[in-house]
Amino acid sequence: MKGRIHQLLIAFTLCLAGAAQLHADEDSLEIGQVRNLPFGEVLFYFYQDDYFPALTRLMAAQHRGELDDHADDAELLRGGMMLSYGLHRDAGEIFNRLLDRKAPRPVKDRAWYFLARIWFQRGYYERAETALARILAPLPEHMQERHMMLRAQVMMARGDFNAASRLLDDWRSDGDLANFARYNLGVALVRQGRLSEATSQLERVGRIRTTDLEMLALRDRANLALGFALIQDQQGHAARKVLGRVRLSGPFSSKALLGAGWADSLAEDYQRALVPWGALQDHHLLDSAVLESLLAVPYALGKLQANRHAADAYLSAIQAYARETDQLDQAIARMRSGEYLSQLLQDDAVNDPGWSWRLKTIPDSNESRYLYLLVASHRFQEGLRNYRDLRFLQYNLGQWLQSLAAFDDMLDTRELAYAQREPAVVRAIDEVDLDSLARRQLEFAARISEIDENSDYLALASAAEQSQNHRLRLVEKKLALLPYGSETSDLRKKQRLLAGVLNWRLEARFKERLWRQKKTLNDLDIAMLDARRRSAKVSRARTEMPARFVRYRQTIDGLRPRVRAMIEQAAIIAATQQAFLQSLAIAELEAQKQRLYTYRVQARFALATIYDRATTQGFSP
Repeated sequence: MKGRIHQLLIAFTLCLAGAAQLHADEDSLEIGQVRNLPFGEVLFYFYQDDYFPALTRLMAAQHRGELDDHADDAELLRGGMMLSYGLHRDAGEIFNRLLDRKAPRPVKDRAWYFLARIWFQRGYYERAETALARILAPLPEHMQERHMMLRAQVMMARGDFNAASRLLDDWRSDGDLANFARYNLGVALVRQGRLSEATSQLERVGRIRTTDLEMLALRDRANLALGFALIQDQQGHAARKVLGRVRLSGPFSSKALLGAGWADSLAEDYQRALVPWGALQDHHLLDSAVLESLLAVPYALGKLQANRHAADAYLSAIQAYARETDQLDQAIARMRSGEYLSQLLQDDAVNDPGWSWRLKTIPDSNESRYLYLLVASHRFQEGLRNYRDLRFLQYNLGQWLQSLAAFDDMLDTRELAYAQREPAVVRAIDEVDLDSLARRQLEFAARISEIDENSDYLALASAAEQSQNHRLRLVEKKLALLPYGSETSDLRKKQRLLAGVLNWRLEARFKERLWRQKKTLNDLDIAMLDARRRSAKVSRARTEMPARFVRYRQTIDGLRPRVRAMIEQAAIIAATQQAFLQSLAIAELEAQKQRLYTYRVQARFALATIYDRATTQGFSP
């Protein structure tokens, strides 16, 4: 019995250890100076973690040819967002296109990195390794750690633990990613049976000094994994010391207490083993470690010859397992109804998904205590993420379907406005005789040309100057009728002086005035061209607008069934994905039931053994 429980506990704990996932922060792209507005709008949404509108605007801008100044950066950004949504094939095609054309070396290196991530996530580890080898220059600083992490993951996936260990030893940074990598490497080495090498990696993580809650949890998990590995290797004393480093206030305290008891039992110190196992009895039965301790306590009591107490403890364990089995039946029924998945996501699926999303809380329910390992697994998380994306897509398509009704209203409003404005526009056009204006313009141009040719500066004189010239001409005529004399001679000199001054002023200002008239004539040419263009545009609009309204309405009417079809398709796929997740959860719950059944059988067998021993040895249990 002891050996079977040991195997079960160690397999359970290593399963827990292997479920740890790396912190999946987004690989931010190094974007240089933004050189046009559409790309700036894309980045506005991207840096707010609104990846769906960022992606749609990016693809629309590319379709309109508005991102030529950022062609490579736009493709990298699109590929990265495609990758974050799990569209590995589309992302891979984008990165391959970048690699096929003559892109700058830094762009190619980043494309090789993203392509390596795609191959790794799809399980093509050799291709991932080849892609990583094609990176020739150091990546941007903010991507270097993730690059090294990916290299380590590929090495571990291919079983090259020595190379992964050397890479991690050469890792200059002691950041979170390095700790995750060392932890995963340690667990992988444990599974390979290379405990001494695993100990160095897990010890390093198990002794990190930090106040970060995530790193504290990782430290506890590393100590827990190492402790159970040492128990499996029959190193009870070393395991007790390692498990003693797990925080009693942390999420792994129950597992650590369970392991500490087994470490003491290896030394056959059952009295001491009862201390951590007994402490677990005060914990809630929701904890699987507590359920397992229900077998461990009577086992130790039996070893201490406390048969009556052991029998009572086995009876209590059998009753507890029966109650838990009933709870599991209820949880399976609720899981089949789909309530748990809805509670798991709540209203979060209406927000934009993407690579920044992580499940932060698990519902406080009967299902969660059995499923938290499954929910934490990469397979379930990816499936849940796909299901969440599908729900978001359903929500978004529903919003688009409602928007089509709004587009109908907008189109009706525009048609009404067009019908109301068209008569006034037609009257305004009819009131303007462009041909008459053009003839007058030609006459004006001919007059200006004649004035320029004849240097007729009087023609460009102002009204006051014209009046003065007229008055001087009249004075000249009247003086010509007067007899010659000294008095009239002075008047004629003054008249000629004033006429000369006026003529000098008119001639001095002639070129400036002529230039102004030519400029006005040129402005008239431009205004006439603009008027004719506007007139043609209005005439064309009068012909095209009704047809354009028809096309718009046909487009909207054509989109409506397409969106409805996509909503139905998304609903079918979401239902399939939901059924897949429910099957995973139900299989896990059924496995828990089988485990509880095994516990009950063991407890009954042990109880029967105590009764049998009491009968043969003549004592009362």
